This record gives sequence, C-alpha cells and structure tokens, in this order.
Amino acid sequence: MYKKKDLEARLSEALVPVEPSPQFARTLRARLVNYEGGQPISGWTLLVLIGTASLLILTSFGLFIRIVLSLIAILGFLGERRRRSSGTRIAIS
Repeated sequence: MYKKKDLEARLSEALVPVEPSPQFARTLRARLVNYEGGQPISGWTLLVLIGTASLLILTSFGLFIRIVLSLIAILGFLGERRRRSSGTRIAIS
C-alpha cells in the first residue's frame, strides 16, 4: 500500500491539469444557451404530454362507461325485485 503523501505525489504527476480548448468552451456555452433558452417545450415533451392526456381521457371514459352500466344493472335488479314482490309476471313466448 502507498502512504498518503506518496499517493498524492504520484497522482499530481499523473494528473496534470489541462485547460480546455477555446472551441470546446464555445461549444459547451452554445449547448447551455440552447438548453436554457431554446424551445419552451421540446418535441418529446409535447409527445409525452399528448400521450398522457389521451390515456387519461380514455381511462376516464372507460370508468364512466362502467359506472353507467353498473347503474343500469342496479336499476334492473331493483325493477325485477319490485315486479316479483308485486306478483306480476311477464309471459315469455
């Protein structure tokens, strides 16, 4: 194992600080400006928002249909119960 000072000395020899080239710095700044002040909503974000909204609408519509069908079934059971308790029969041919 290396001692702490020996390790620091070896690392300082191996890792020499390097200044980035002006072209790299300019490209990096240009990308940052593009990301910060570019489009208000990117294409992918818009696609995800539209997909999420459509799934939410379809799910809500499915829930609405289930609730309506459940209410119709409950009304049917209640109507059948009333018919049986009143004694009226429906003839089936």
